Amino acid sequence: QCFFYSLGILLLIKGFNQPISDYLKACQILSKNDLWYIPAYFGLYLISPFLNAGCQSLTRQQFTAFLALFVGFNLWCGWYWGGSFNPTGYTLTQLIMLYFIGRYISRFPLPLIGTCRLQIIALAVYIFASIANVLLYPFIPAAKLFAYNSPIVLIQSIALFYAFISPNFSNRAINFIAKSAFAVYL
Repeated sequence: QCFFYSLGILLLIKGFNQPISDYLKACQILSKNDLWYIPAYFGLYLISPFLNAGCQSLTRQQFTAFLALFVGFNLWCGWYWGGSFNPTGYTLTQLIMLYFIGRYISRFPLPLIGTCRLQIIALAVYIFASIANVLLYPFIPAAKLFAYNSPIVLIQSIALFYAFISPNFSNRAINFIAKSAFAVYL
């Protein structure tokens, strides 16, 4: 899909009379484009077996401590101070952090809360966090407030994990639309 859209968009916008270097650049989707997500997701895809193996070897207590340190470090050094490893959340580091959070949620579900109730709570948290973002907009620069690694966006991401936690979620219309989501992003 990446190659198809990269070359297709180049041909659609600029036509066939382009230097060969433009076509070569269009084929270098992991290094020569403005789409941060493609190379970051590809990197996550490559290392996910190792991340899974590491996650499986951790006890709940170890995983909790690791995740707290990872998220804390990412928020403090990345988001708050704008550290070069993850200043805005548009990096492989952010995807790894979200991967770990999702893995933690799937390995250690919340006890004593039914799935439906949990999903309602998660949607309420998501809406509340969205309202908080709007209310904080005049006080925090938009680039910082809406960065993928901002605390509020992270809370929204976790809420969405819980909102869609049902293992039996299946909807033909949503699945049909989801097939085109990546193409729309590209």
